[in-house]
Amino acid sequence: MQGRGFSRGIGGGAAFAGGAAIAGIAKIVRPFGLFAAAYAVLAVPAVFALQPPLHYVVITVLLGLVLAALSAIDVDSLRLPDALTLPLAAAGLGLSVYLQWDDPWSRVLAVIAGYVVLWAVAYGYERLRG
Repeated sequence: MQGRGFSRGIGGGAAFAGGAAIAGIAKIVRPFGLFAAAYAVLAVPAVFALQPPLHYVVITVLLGLVLAALSAIDVDSLRLPDALTLPLAAAGLGLSVYLQWDDPWSRVLAVIAGYVVLWAVAYGYERLRG
């Protein structure tokens, strides 16, 4: 089953030539801006209340921009491209080790469990819908 819009251009690599890619990118620019603005509105009060170190704020902004892009792509194509999700998962795991949050193995297991659950849902949907 092929998604509509922009999905194959990022994940499958099939449509990143010519006008189709430009049209796909243009379709997500507005939703990206809306999601980025919504995330900023939600984050600003937390930054002022918690006053985290600057590097936490920078990391959060960068990850938030990737999440805004993923949200916009998901709204357009109902798919999340591996080209963005896998590096984001790796960055999250790397940050958990770098920032010395609790046991990194519990986070690795959480990533694996999340992937298996999402794969099972997608597999079940494909089997059910054909």
